[in-house]
Amino acid sequence: MLPPPRALYKGSARHDETIVTCGLTIVGFDHYTNSSIIANNHGIMDKTQFKIIEQKVDDLIALCEELQRENRDLKAKEHAWVRERKELLDKNELAKQRVTHMIGRLKSLEQES
Repeated sequence: MLPPPRALYKGSARHDETIVTCGLTIVGFDHYTNSSIIANNHGIMDKTQFKIIEQKVDDLIALCEELQRENRDLKAKEHAWVRERKELLDKNELAKQRVTHMIGRLKSLEQES
């Protein structure tokens, strides 16, 4: 049977909380090796397995941060393109009005002569 759940959060001195995620539970802390004791549904997990999972989680966090930056950049570019499109549509409308006005003036000049 596993000991009662206890946990150590990275950068924290708190030992009285439990982390349960992805089927893993930090069940204790080995003060000799300064590492958490991890349990899964197959029993106690060794330090190597934990390091592999920890690296994968770190990689996922880095990927999430990269995707958030990329998403922010894409939204900024989209906003700039929407603004540019609006400006071009406004310029196009102004050009249409000027051409229509010129055509009207040319027709009136043609009728006068």
